[in-house]
Amino acid sequence: MSVNAARFMSEGDKIVRNSKRVAARTRDLRFRAHFGTSAEICSELWTMIPFIQGGKPFHLLWALMLLKLYCAETVLRTLAGVNEQTFRKWAWRCVIEMSDLQYKVVSYHTIAGQSESRKMNLILHRCLVDMLGKSIYG
Repeated sequence: MSVNAARFMSEGDKIVRNSKRVAARTRDLRFRAHFGTSAEICSELWTMIPFIQGGKPFHLLWALMLLKLYCAETVLRTLAGVNEQTFRKWAWRCVIEMSDLQYKVVSYHTIAGQSESRKMNLILHRCLVDMLGKSIYG
């Protein structure tokens, strides 16, 4: 199921709590600050991960927010507007599906001496750079 960038931006606006009067550039900057990437790359990523039964685009945003912000689940679940169990279930399902992409689009490289969260961020960043030919950070 394809989901366009506008839908991801709209879902992101709900999480970030943007009003309709926010300028497009500000919306994009806030989106990237919370999710570590653009709505366009989220759309591309959504087409690459296998369908998760019951999964919605905002679940992918939760996963990206977990990886980008790496806050306590209590903080992240507040931003998502759900309880910890629901946030954990969907965010980690999407993280696992994204991590499986490394075998398709990421060349093997060693990330010695890095924390597990840093390894995941580096792998996902490399995945999206390799996939789209541009950095998700700018």
